[in-house]
Amino acid sequence: MKKLLVTTILCFLFFGKVYSEIVKIDCTIKFDNGQVVSNYFELNSETNIYYNEFSGDQIFWTTVTEAAGNQWMPIYHHVNRRSGIYTAAFGVTTKIFPEKGDPMVELIAEKMGTCIAATSERKF
Repeated sequence: MKKLLVTTILCFLFFGKVYSEIVKIDCTIKFDNGQVVSNYFELNSETNIYYNEFSGDQIFWTTVTEAAGNQWMPIYHHVNRRSGIYTAAFGVTTKIFPEKGDPMVELIAEKMGTCIAATSERKF
């Protein structure tokens, strides 16, 4: 019985990454001028492609867009998994590409929208 207990505990220690999660969502924001923008995101709790962080019912991630020659604009995303409320906060452009762990830059705009589970497997 002790060997079974020890084996079970060791399995949890060595195979803890079994609990990784991949979230595929479609997010939509409607701007003041009537323009609607939809984006597809595939977030993996074990990678940091989007500098993502899974925290309870909340998911936070960052994308970086090239604004103009060597100018980078970070976009800070947040979604509540229960309500589907999505927030995108747009930062000022910087000359340095934002890395994971960098402090947030000054925000110039914040827009709210919704996210839903992705309905199909995206190829592109």
